[in-house]
Amino acid sequence: QLKLEIKAPEPQPVIFEQIDAQMVYKVAKNLHGSDGPTLIDAEGWKHILCCRSYGKASEKLCEAIAELAKCMSTKPVSPTALEELLACRLIPLDKGNDKRGGIGVRPVGVGEVLRRIVGKLVINTLKTDIQNAAGPLQTCAGLKAGIYIYIYI
Repeated sequence: QLKLEIKAPEPQPVIFEQIDAQMVYKVAKNLHGSDGPTLIDAEGWKHILCCRSYGKASEKLCEAIAELAKCMSTKPVSPTALEELLACRLIPLDKGNDKRGGIGVRPVGVGEVLRRIVGKLVINTLKTDIQNAAGPLQTCAGLKAGIYIYIYI
């Protein structure tokens, strides 16, 4: 009996060293979207992280978020430690009645804004590696609204 084991390469911490408070600030400036379970939307996070009225506290929070992103990218993190970060606020959308007359509801999960910030930091760091790895498999990898450009070609 053959046993197939797929092993992901070990993360290289040096790749994520470029994540810093300035990168968090830039990501926060471009945030948009609704709020997750904490009810702080993207505008609230943008205000907290980018407003000068908070002084050094904003800068320290940006540094802490950068450290969180680096830690999550390079070290094993207990799933129970991530529960709050990965929590979603569920919103039911009415889909109308289905073919059998039942009520159709589509649940939409709105994730925490902090989770989106960390995700953008990691993706921005790995963007060229992702584009190179996806290569011809993903026609529009790395293009803003790439699928729309592809449709109209």
